[in-house]
Amino acid sequence: MAKPSTPKPKHIPMRRCVVCRESKAQAELIRFYRTESGWQLDEQGKAGGRGAWLCQKESCHEDKALKRFFRQDAGRIRETLERYKQETKAKSQESRAKRIRVAVGGMNV
Repeated sequence: MAKPSTPKPKHIPMRRCVVCRESKAQAELIRFYRTESGWQLDEQGKAGGRGAWLCQKESCHEDKALKRFFRQDAGRIRETLERYKQETKAKSQESRAKRIRVAVGGMNV
């Protein structure tokens, strides 16, 4: 008699933050990739080239911490991170407002 198959747990890719060296799920980290002109933000996480991962902790986004890995590009990386945080915050607020509009619009008030 065949055993009932149990579903396999889904594989979660892990990556390590280059600053604090903590391993976390890939989805929780921000990826930068190396080009000839320097490090670039990889919003999709799929660009080619050498990659470096950063976690969301504020302590990992400070200049001193970033300089350990990114050296002279640390200032530009920090500015890119600030812009990225502002954009993602605006997107999350926009999507939250959209969900509220849909929920309220769907109700018989």
